[in-house]
Amino acid sequence: RPKVTLHLDVAKTTLSPTSDSPGSPCAPGGLMRSKGLHQGVSVQHICGSFVEDVEAAASSPASPIYELEKLVAKWTVAALCPVDGQLGAAYVYSLEGDQRCAATHLLSYSSATALQDVADSLKQHCNEVGTSTDKAFIWLKTLCWNLHRHEITDPMEMKALTDERIRSIGHVLVLLSPWDDPDYFKRKW
Repeated sequence: RPKVTLHLDVAKTTLSPTSDSPGSPCAPGGLMRSKGLHQGVSVQHICGSFVEDVEAAASSPASPIYELEKLVAKWTVAALCPVDGQLGAAYVYSLEGDQRCAATHLLSYSSATALQDVADSLKQHCNEVGTSTDKAFIWLKTLCWNLHRHEITDPMEMKALTDERIRSIGHVLVLLSPWDDPDYFKRKW
């Protein structure tokens, strides 16, 4: 399906994190969310291992993201959350090594978007801007939000959290799919 990814710079980024840099937020003892950084999942992981894991669980990469949230929550129900110390963590915290790091971009998308469209668009964006997929770390709700207990119904609280996250990360990718009738504009705000 035809799709487009728009890149919006919100603020200058002062970090250019890589997992092998000394003092990197990804390195052991490096900065994490407690210092204002939001963890993101590498594009390499999303396009590779995550899509493969979804297929192995008898789901399809053509499935809309919202259908995969239950699967992601099932995978992380027994994981200890490093933010609050309780069982049930965001998927991003189940990843080790160079598969997670301080987010370089926040992906804004419709939950009706297919996982494969997300993966293809992220890979295309990396190719277009000349970034390796193992150096781009994406914050997206399905993988970086703790699906076990963060149900927010107050729109003002959601706006405040989203605004803070966008300012902290500094770069937003907006996925419009399909291009001629984007699901993005049909979602509830």
